[in-house]
Amino acid sequence: MVAALTLKGLTVTIAGQEVLAPLDLELARGKVLGISGESGAGKSMTAFAIMGLLPGGSVRRGQITLDGERIDTLSDQAMGRVRGRRIGMVFQEPMTALNPLRAIGSQIAEVFRQHQRINRVKAARQADAVLARVGLGDIPSSRLPHELSGGQRQRVVIAMAIALKPGLLIADEATTALDATTQLEILGLIQRLAREDGMAVMLITHDLGVIARMADDIIIMQDGKAVERGSVAMLAGGLTHPHAIALAEAASPPAHKADKSRAKTRPAPPLLKVEGLHYDWASETQSTANGLSGGLPLGLPRGLPRGLRGIDLSIGEGETLGLVGASGCGKTTLAKLLLGLYAPDGGSITLDGENLPVPPRGGMVSAVFQDPYSSFNPRHRILRLVTEPFHAVTPAPSGQHQGDAAAAMLERVGIDPGMMERRIHAASGGQRQRIAFARALITTPRLIVLDEPVSALDAPIRVRVLAAMAEIAREAGIATLFISHDLAVVRSVCPRVMVMADGALVEDGPTADVFANPRHPETARLVDAALDWRDEIKTRLMRDETK
Repeated sequence: MVAALTLKGLTVTIAGQEVLAPLDLELARGKVLGISGESGAGKSMTAFAIMGLLPGGSVRRGQITLDGERIDTLSDQAMGRVRGRRIGMVFQEPMTALNPLRAIGSQIAEVFRQHQRINRVKAARQADAVLARVGLGDIPSSRLPHELSGGQRQRVVIAMAIALKPGLLIADEATTALDATTQLEILGLIQRLAREDGMAVMLITHDLGVIARMADDIIIMQDGKAVERGSVAMLAGGLTHPHAIALAEAASPPAHKADKSRAKTRPAPPLLKVEGLHYDWASETQSTANGLSGGLPLGLPRGLPRGLRGIDLSIGEGETLGLVGASGCGKTTLAKLLLGLYAPDGGSITLDGENLPVPPRGGMVSAVFQDPYSSFNPRHRILRLVTEPFHAVTPAPSGQHQGDAAAAMLERVGIDPGMMERRIHAASGGQRQRIAFARALITTPRLIVLDEPVSALDAPIRVRVLAAMAEIAREAGIATLFISHDLAVVRSVCPRVMVMADGALVEDGPTADVFANPRHPETARLVDAALDWRDEIKTRLMRDETK
């Protein structure tokens, strides 16, 4: 049987530097290959080389065969016909793959019209059928992407990728930004579609839990080289390369252990206190801070809460509180209220004994978001980016003192101060996120809100970034709200966790107790859906033994 995909000696060189060493692999239809490794290991570069989407100045060598046909020799125009028809691709962030101004049905129909040259009516019917295949049959095809939840948008991208039943599907971090329950649904969808259409699947992810659940075989990459490869069962004890072993260990961080010396002392009074907080999307009193207008936002996704209701929480000085919940439950809305981007419709927010103004005074509150690159001005040097918060502080330090403070903070988060004169595009993904932490901490705020700050990072970098962040926050007495869908990360970082569902907090307690003995159905659902690669491999091995 001819393999769906064959690579022979595939290499990529950029500016004379080899970024992808000679790579050989075969992937058969109906099989799933997992590719993992740290940021910059060459995972996505492999996918772009296969798709013919390498950046300008790249040199690709080696053979790429798709269903027995060489495609590495095709022209750009011919490769345009291959993409979509014979190779489908799903990216991490669906909003970057979707046109925000066009209806989802129209965007899927375009795939059919581009490759099959059919009329609009027939293309629209086929688009509706594909939406039904991915579980969106009850969603009007006239909806715009922003009118859907994150999981629904990812289903639309999958629908576009599998519309023409390609022989190869490449999923590049397709579930990284999703909560545990939605991630499980999307993985199940990909698995079902691959089985029904006989597709080969290349699954690129830093999440070994996803690979352990989905993949038949695994390749672990480092510095553009495949340093480990074989059956996914090798995760159970067959890894031999030091980097692969370290990657597996970092993927399951140990649970947070309480500081015994602090546990003996009386807990500090709350630094942040939220009481009876209400926020209604439809309220006419919605904040106009930062250019946000009042009224109902266009296209609030169906099935999502209309806001927040009766939120009570407190965070002590130096404490890190975890907040988890399904997509759309209100976590980010709460974060925006704390940051002063929205004004509450009821209740109170006090920080260090004072009512938190909207917007907060300079230096009081900082934030780190999921995608650091989108929060930086690419034209400015790293020095200016890190010291930007000083513009809101009165009195602001002098230029020399700002530079010294930036150098010291960058060093604390593991960034060479020599990078200060570079621009942000010169930093890797892990470096950008650490620079974002440095910027958030440089004014020593009283509260820092972390909204999915490490979900796009691989496990080893994630561990280093979070360790540095926790140490600084603890020493400076900063209250930290850590929002994440990754329960393993929350377990390792947060001594206490709260669970949100439908705009309300439904569970609160020590992280180990909440996850081990969930009382609310939503908590149990999240815990059951979380993927740990050790548990997944154990389950698969037991299943194989019983066959």
